[in-house]
Amino acid sequence: MRIKTLGLKSFGPIKDLELTDVDRQPVVIWAKNEGGKSTLKNALETLLFGFSPASRDKHPYTCWQGGDMELWADIILDDGTEINVHRKLLSTSRGVVTGPGIDREDLRNRPLAMVEYISRDMFKGVYSLALEDMQLFKGQTWDGVQDRLLCNLGAEFLKAPRTVIEQLNAEATMLWRTDNRGNPKAKVLKAKIRDLKRQRLEAHERYRRIRQLDDQRLSIRKQIDDIKEEITRLRAMLRKANRLNPVRKMLKRQQELLAGIGDVNLLSSIPDNAGDILRLLDQQLAEARDRQLEIESRIKVLQDDVIQLGEEDKFLLDKKQRIKSAVNMVGLFASDRERMAQLSRQLDIIDGRLKEAAEDVLEQGWHDGLQAKFEGVSRAELRGRITAYKDAKVRYDEAVRAGEAQIVMAEGMDKVQALPKASLVLLLLSGGVLAVGYLISLDLLKLLAGIGLAFSAAQLWSWYRAGRDRRVNEQRIRKLKENAEKQLQAASIQLERRRREVLDLIKDIPVVSSLKDNPDEMLYTGVVSIQQLLEKKADLLRDYQDVDHRYHERIRQVEELSGQSMDGRASMAEQVILELAERLRVLEDSIKISQGVSREITDLKEQLKGVTDEIEAIKKRREGLYEPLRILGGGDLDKGLENAQRQKRDYQQYQKIQEDLEREYPDLEDIMKEIEHTPSEDGWIFSDEQIIRMEDRVDELADELGELKSREAELNNEIANLSGGQTLDEIDGLLEVLRQQLDRVQRKRDRLELLKNIIITSERQFREQHQPDVLKKASEYLALITGGRYTALFFEEQHTEPRLMVKVLGDPYPIPASHPLSRGTLDQIYLSLRLSLMDHLDEGFERLPLFMDEVFVNWDQNRLNNGLDVLDRVLAKRQVFVFTCHKWLAETLKKRFDIPIVNLSS
Repeated sequence: MRIKTLGLKSFGPIKDLELTDVDRQPVVIWAKNEGGKSTLKNALETLLFGFSPASRDKHPYTCWQGGDMELWADIILDDGTEINVHRKLLSTSRGVVTGPGIDREDLRNRPLAMVEYISRDMFKGVYSLALEDMQLFKGQTWDGVQDRLLCNLGAEFLKAPRTVIEQLNAEATMLWRTDNRGNPKAKVLKAKIRDLKRQRLEAHERYRRIRQLDDQRLSIRKQIDDIKEEITRLRAMLRKANRLNPVRKMLKRQQELLAGIGDVNLLSSIPDNAGDILRLLDQQLAEARDRQLEIESRIKVLQDDVIQLGEEDKFLLDKKQRIKSAVNMVGLFASDRERMAQLSRQLDIIDGRLKEAAEDVLEQGWHDGLQAKFEGVSRAELRGRITAYKDAKVRYDEAVRAGEAQIVMAEGMDKVQALPKASLVLLLLSGGVLAVGYLISLDLLKLLAGIGLAFSAAQLWSWYRAGRDRRVNEQRIRKLKENAEKQLQAASIQLERRRREVLDLIKDIPVVSSLKDNPDEMLYTGVVSIQQLLEKKADLLRDYQDVDHRYHERIRQVEELSGQSMDGRASMAEQVILELAERLRVLEDSIKISQGVSREITDLKEQLKGVTDEIEAIKKRREGLYEPLRILGGGDLDKGLENAQRQKRDYQQYQKIQEDLEREYPDLEDIMKEIEHTPSEDGWIFSDEQIIRMEDRVDELADELGELKSREAELNNEIANLSGGQTLDEIDGLLEVLRQQLDRVQRKRDRLELLKNIIITSERQFREQHQPDVLKKASEYLALITGGRYTALFFEEQHTEPRLMVKVLGDPYPIPASHPLSRGTLDQIYLSLRLSLMDHLDEGFERLPLFMDEVFVNWDQNRLNNGLDVLDRVLAKRQVFVFTCHKWLAETLKKRFDIPIVNLSS
């Protein structure tokens, strides 16, 4: 991307400015202090990213003379397309883009589409450089650079260690903090523990009060029990008095009835409806004999239906379980055939994948003879040797770059100023003028000649010293070159040795030449892929052999079961299994029917036995009724029935009285004894007067009992109210749970802190070993600018901010890119880093312009010349704007690049 023309109608102090043909490289902007350089730089940023802030009242470059902020530009993209951008800040921001294929796109305040891949803050931190910006990135700019380049080595799917550390720290802070700020979980748990301890004191006080009230309740309960006991005693005496008289009368009536009954035992053996029972027994006896004859006939018929088993039937029953198990084989045969077909297809796929994988690794493709050779290669050893080769390659590249830097330094030392011709001419001329001055005795000529001679002598002396320094430095130059050649040769030998170690490990495998020349990760990945496919193929072959063995083993089992040869055919085995299963099913159905008949015969025999027993019981019961009736009737059955009915009525009345006594008086025997030992009616102790006194006393005690129960209820309510809170045991249980939670929180926080420190240490070690390409390129820029004095840059990550380190030529220990390094050297370091970041950030995108504001002011002449050489390389990729208030710098750039200067002061 190159800006071709630029127009500012109103922007800060700049009004009606139009710059044309600014695409010549570089664009040098010169102005005095406060002459508009910063304004113009902000305008260029606004052109790309929009107004910030997008408010006319808040924008720092709102036009001083009034009016709306407005600017436009013609921009040539990397593909040669030319577009026009026009932005204007009214009450809202407006922006328009026009160009080939663009139908007046409305930008509003959005960035241009071709710069959306980078944020405005990152652009200002990387592409828009001012002298005060020549330091390490801060804030969001560093976050973006670190996340995209330095932390994850360009892997977008990984989180930056700094982000993970911040998350771990945030999570640990949520659990526990050293200060008393916020509400971490540990603090909340401690507050809950303090609150529970306070509740425990309150619960203890409630418990003490409940004990006091409970003692009062126990005292009242004892009084209630005493009163109840006295009431019970009085009521017992009243009940005794009220029950003895009725019992005496009923016992007397029993004695009168018992005298007219006679033999009670004989009478009890005769039922109330003895006549009906006799007739019923005769009928039951006839019916039982009919059932007996019917059951005997049915048993004879069923005995003919019981099955008799033959030899073939016994064979099937002996093999019953094996036949039923064999039925399952029918489905398993089909499953095994399908599985073997599936495994065969997978083996074909694996063979195809082996051929595909071998195309990238092997010279002549895959054949089965290579399997043993691949299986003999150790993955771990192959990875280790390839890693050693890569490390040797890195050291070889570093030796090459170091050698180039030493050569550059040597060439710089070799530059010695030649004898100036003007000085010789001036020397000869001054000598002639001096001779003439003496001849004509003119003092002015003598003075001029003396000045010329002195100046010429000074130039000659300078040339002499340079020549002497050159001879002194020749030996140093020779040593530098020899040292570079030795280092390069050693690195080359080491690289070749590592390469041979890799090839020795795979010497039996015909890999392609490119991988032999540079055995990198592609070789390892290819070998491992083929090994994994071979392992997969071996697993599939084992599965296929297992299924095939199981398949033929089932056929053998069918042959053994049936006694027939299957000739290895599963279809024949399936047919035999099904035939045996069908024959077994028919036999089992017949056996079930026969078993049912046998059970029915058994049931009928049981019924026959029951009927026979019933006939004998009826006969015995009938005989037991005849004998007592004949005795009561004097041999007459009807008279015996009449006497039995009369005596039974009297006996029933006797029993009714006895039942009433037993029902109403469970302790009848005690009552009878009590009546027996109680005085007669003339001396009865339970008089009416005594009974009335006992009843009045019972009423008094009942009133007193009610008052005591009311007081007991009040105490119960008060105890219930006090018992509503948590108990001491519950609070102690909660305290123990909270203490365990607090302990878990503290342990978890310790684990998070340990994990955070592990990540910090691991990330630091990783950075020292694996610096991204952007730092390697920045190191190249720095070596060119500093003439090879500083050879490498890398980042050492701190807890929250990066730390940039630099290696000095000849010094094995890196030093921080900070004080005591000079300001100029620091500017050169950070400029090298940003130039490399630019190349990396817009790789594959539009090459954005570079703005440099007073970047070179702290550089000496030698490094300035080197820096301009580097600037030449940058100009080949992107447009560069150089802003300066120093006339000498502007003139230097003008002469070096043969370009005009844009003078804002005019």
